[in-house]
Amino acid sequence: GLGLYYLDKKGWTFIAAAEESNPKKFSSRVTSMEKFTLIRDTIPPVVMPLQPVKNKVIISRNGMVSFMVKDEMCGIRNESQINFYINGNWQLFDFDPEEDVVTLSLHDDIRKPAALLIEVEDNCGNTTLREYIIQ
Repeated sequence: GLGLYYLDKKGWTFIAAAEESNPKKFSSRVTSMEKFTLIRDTIPPVVMPLQPVKNKVIISRNGMVSFMVKDEMCGIRNESQINFYINGNWQLFDFDPEEDVVTLSLHDDIRKPAALLIEVEDNCGNTTLREYIIQ
């Protein structure tokens, strides 16, 4: 959960660091003379459906479900930190990192209701798991 940050006009900004074999050491390339600090991020990412949900049941729109996936501290680097499973099977999805939106297209062969599991990990290793039923 420990990350390297630098101070800019917006506040503290996360800097990706290479993992070292020694758990007390990590490194990153710095190209300017900014102020730096280490911050412990223990807050998991936020995952929110972008369509109505009632009692964890999501109604798909045009065969799609969308979620806002965001982390305020160290962020989410890329789609490899996000996983969607329907009835235990991994699903291909679209991730728009600029909008913090993930969209899953439901295949015609998926029988409804279906169990949906979403797993999201931020750059510091904090994880959020959400379960829904798709109708």
